[in-house]
Amino acid sequence: MHRGIGPAFQLSRKMAASGGEPQILVQYLVLRKDLSQPPFSWPAGAVVAQACHAATAALHLHRDHPHTAAYLRELERMRKVVLEAPDETTLKLLAETLQQKNIDHKLWMEQPENIPTCIALRPYPKEEFLMQKALSQETSSGMLKLKVNFLKSARLSITNKTEMTS
Repeated sequence: MHRGIGPAFQLSRKMAASGGEPQILVQYLVLRKDLSQPPFSWPAGAVVAQACHAATAALHLHRDHPHTAAYLRELERMRKVVLEAPDETTLKLLAETLQQKNIDHKLWMEQPENIPTCIALRPYPKEEFLMQKALSQETSSGMLKLKVNFLKSARLSITNKTEMTS
């Protein structure tokens, strides 16, 4: 149950242009959907563990960033948005795009198999970060393409999202 916004999420008195709400920090994760399907058929617990590993690693790597520190001060009010990538190729393309756009993240690689399983971003202000995901199947090659646009001062607009709050 959501109990309101704590001081850690009110990083500044800067308000979002549209709604006048204080900044809310969100950690975005992108998890591979195909891991739970044949030929992988990983159990739910193993797939969830991948997201946990990626989220923990991203928080640790960026622990000195002010947004991460603020996010960790209010454990009961953490917000995560979990998105899905259909396969390994799509996840890798997203990781490359994040790298090119200088978006702080961690691509989790399951060991010892060296399988990319999940991407976790460090916490970002929801009001200033937009990740639009458009997955489309290209008819000529059958390849899935991922198009990601990062815009400032916009709301998250994405399909197939699950927002988890304490």
